[in-house]
Amino acid sequence: MALILIDDLNVWFSDQDSGKIDPLELQNFCLHLQCQSLNWYHDQDTFTSPLERSICLVLIMYPYLVMVSLRDNPAMHHLYDSQSSSLRKVLSAISHRERTLHSDLMLWIFAIGALSAKGSYDSDWFEYQTSLACTEFGIDSPETLLRRLHLCGWVGFALDKPIRDLWDRMVSLRQRIASSFEKGHLSILEPFDDFIVADLL
Repeated sequence: MALILIDDLNVWFSDQDSGKIDPLELQNFCLHLQCQSLNWYHDQDTFTSPLERSICLVLIMYPYLVMVSLRDNPAMHHLYDSQSSSLRKVLSAISHRERTLHSDLMLWIFAIGALSAKGSYDSDWFEYQTSLACTEFGIDSPETLLRRLHLCGWVGFALDKPIRDLWDRMVSLRQRIASSFEKGHLSILEPFDDFIVADLL
């Protein structure tokens, strides 16, 4: 269902005058996907790994993220902060081997997590993790990152620009970490205490 929604969104945003998709119907479809994902998330027996749980959480965030990104002043509702915190905990439980085996999927999850968490307590953590994943998987530009994201479900019309903005924030975060690390100001490392910051420098 998620891929059907993404395909519908791409059709809608590429040709808004076509009349092929009713906006209210599309909104209802998004809400239906979120409700299904919430039911899936609360059904503990359906998950076999943290990766599956993280996909479910992202599917809860994704439809709303697409809609919010089209506003004049896009910002996720604060109620989604708890989803970002839950996603952070689940992602921390995914092994490095599993991350490597599913590199495109992990980039997709981290990118959506970072966009959803913008402005929240977990924002820097997600930007750091996305930057770390880009470094690990040889991604050196926002365009390269976008090409990888489009391999998974992606609504470019709505999310390409936020990804370019995310890239700028990741570059800024790298510079802040490097500068503080060189000066011995180790307090900047506290939000990333689960991981080795040196890997990012």
